[in-house]
Amino acid sequence: MFRIYREPQPNGENTSIDLADLTLVGNSIIPSHDPFGNEIIISEAEITRLKEIDGFFESLAKNIDARQNLLFVLPTLHTNSQGQLVSISLEYKLPDGTSIDPVNILTDIMIQLNDDSGNQYYYSPWLKNENAGIEECNCVNGLFSYTLDKPVDISHLIKITIPYNDLLGNTYFINWHK
Repeated sequence: MFRIYREPQPNGENTSIDLADLTLVGNSIIPSHDPFGNEIIISEAEITRLKEIDGFFESLAKNIDARQNLLFVLPTLHTNSQGQLVSISLEYKLPDGTSIDPVNILTDIMIQLNDDSGNQYYYSPWLKNENAGIEECNCVNGLFSYTLDKPVDISHLIKITIPYNDLLGNTYFINWHK
């Protein structure tokens, strides 16, 4: 018998969940008592998010190599008529080229620009996933695009670094070199 315990809730919710007998079927452990929908109330949106996270982290667990299972953030730089950077759009893909929705995996990302001397001369605020529950940060909502406050000269741009945090608290750095 396997039990999940949680801290007592002030409104009298269950403080333990009895899964009863567990059976291994392939790679899945199936409880004889399934608490979802009764003791554990979970929305369809949360189930969808968990399924997407599950697939991502399952592939990571099978092959820890941080390049075969990484989520790539692909920036597209948009310039004005003077060739200055005015906005950046972001696309998210797995190593096999499959597009993926970052909302169920990432909490926030940042964009950093480095010149040919290796100096970081621009960085965006953290772009936050509105669904990630990040409180009190100097962040901007949105994971798909960012418009700069004023145009930035990119004539000496040599590298773009995109750090991001996932829902489990891991930090990754994606570097794009000219």
